[in-house]
Amino acid sequence: MTISVLMSVYRSEQPEYLDEALASVWTAQTLKPQQIILVEDGTLTDGLYAVIDKWRKELGDIPLILRNNQHVGLITSLIRGLHH
Repeated sequence: MTISVLMSVYRSEQPEYLDEALASVWTAQTLKPQQIILVEDGTLTDGLYAVIDKWRKELGDIPLILRNNQHVGLITSLIRGLHH
């Protein structure tokens, strides 16, 4: 069974919430996803980038980070992530 998790993050999100969400799908699970697709919906804050870098270092090639050049919204970001 292959498990993928799809998430989108926008600059108004709190870094600690993103960290909790990623911990929820990785650390708190006995069955780990083979892929985490995270769509950055436009430019993020330094705090959010720090959380993403932390998890990228911890998980290696499991996270696939997609970047939108500008904010396009949750639905469009998730649709983009689905294509990967």
